[in-house]
Amino acid sequence: LRFRQRVDGLRDGRLDRGRVGVAPVGARQAGLAPRPRHRGARLERGELRADRLEAAREEAAHGDEHLVGEFAEYRGVGSPTDDSHWDLRIAWEKELSAGRWLGLTWPQEYGGRGASLIEEIIFEYEYARAAAPARVNQQALELLGPTLLEYGTHEQKARFIPAILSVDEVWGQGFSEPTAGSDLASVSTKARLSDGQWVIDGQKVWTTFGDRADWLYVLCRTDPDASLRHRGLTLLLVPVDQPGVEVRPIKNLAGSGEF
Repeated sequence: LRFRQRVDGLRDGRLDRGRVGVAPVGARQAGLAPRPRHRGARLERGELRADRLEAAREEAAHGDEHLVGEFAEYRGVGSPTDDSHWDLRIAWEKELSAGRWLGLTWPQEYGGRGASLIEEIIFEYEYARAAAPARVNQQALELLGPTLLEYGTHEQKARFIPAILSVDEVWGQGFSEPTAGSDLASVSTKARLSDGQWVIDGQKVWTTFGDRADWLYVLCRTDPDASLRHRGLTLLLVPVDQPGVEVRPIKNLAGSGEF
């Protein structure tokens, strides 16, 4: 994906200057101390008790009841690098959403279940056992969502978390570049603040379904001093469908455009 001009709609949030924190554009950069982890983030010894077995039975029953019809014919399809049967997998993920099986440990305030970590682990075991279709919005469920829950403002959580859980907005990752991969301190995509909006100039690859995403979280260099490395980086939340964003899928050997 290439960004070559002003990017609108970036007032929702940013991950600020190498810190692990999210602040609205224009907010002071002070006072971004991490808050306590959300419920379910720690697994205590002895937590797998008899009352957890009910969660396992419920999760197994969900798979038996809902992996039927067209879903039953596509057990095990897809992966983080395979976008096959995309529409069916979106429909399946919305089925999970309707049963509140996405974001199990996320707070109920934003649409999660507020479940414990062990309950989520049980769910993942049962999900794998049932060979259910691979989920498509993993960038949001596994990376962006937990980051927002940990460090985002209430406004940011209220804006983005429900849309993630309802599968109304799919996210891609804007980390790697043609000359920067595992070493993200080498990121060269630049962003500057102009008249209250961020202007981004750069290119990203390996966006993990970025060609199908509604939003990307994009790591940019906002301080031109390259010696700052990670401390000169900012994470911006970018809507894809806008002037200046060009999407050019790269096919992998399996024919998927996820790269």
